[in-house]
Amino acid sequence: MAVWVLGHLLEGPLHGYELLQRLEGDPLWGGMNPGGLYRLLRELEASGFVVSRWSVGGGPPKRVYRITEAGKAWLRSMKEPLVRHKMLVDEILKKIEEV
Repeated sequence: MAVWVLGHLLEGPLHGYELLQRLEGDPLWGGMNPGGLYRLLRELEASGFVVSRWSVGGGPPKRVYRITEAGKAWLRSMKEPLVRHKMLVDEILKKIEEV
């Protein structure tokens, strides 16, 4: 789940609700409830992978999350395992097409 969240934050800072909206359309997200997303964001912040700040003005205050250099480095470290996972999924899809 952290990969999905950090991947979206690579596009730029987002507040929690914006992030939730983007993730809800992703079938791989698995329909995590909002509380689960905010727990994950707190864990990512405690790990130093994201930082947050309050955005005020233009409506109610919102906590905005931004990926850190440590978060980017962690994502880079996940590239090889993700590529291996993708290869396995591609193999399964190929077998399904043959059925």
